Amino acid sequence: MKNTVKLCFVGDIMLGNSSLMLSRGVYSKCEKKGFDFLYSQAKPFFSEADLVFGNLECSISKNKEINIFKPYIADRSVIKSLRISGFNVLNVANNHTMQYGSQVFFR
Repeated sequence: MKNTVKLCFVGDIMLGNSSLMLSRGVYSKCEKKGFDFLYSQAKPFFSEADLVFGNLECSISKNKEINIFKPYIADRSVIKSLRISGFNVLNVANNHTMQYGSQVFFR
């Protein structure tokens, strides 16, 4: 019997908005369509993996006002969708981790 481990890696998950997108950024789209739609097509692949690893390119904050037009901040409402989509591990060791300072990152 062959033992195998299936791994899935996803890069650069950016769930915020940009002032250049005029409320048409990722976060705004997710608010309208629901956050589950982002990974709905990838979910079958994720479900076959033993580990789904994603590079989270934004802070997740409970302070909703700070993420209106900032591309590297998302509201906590994204957490449940990331979990439901199948992510087991989210990496935050990237160049946007402290984009808005430690007070935003650790909220």
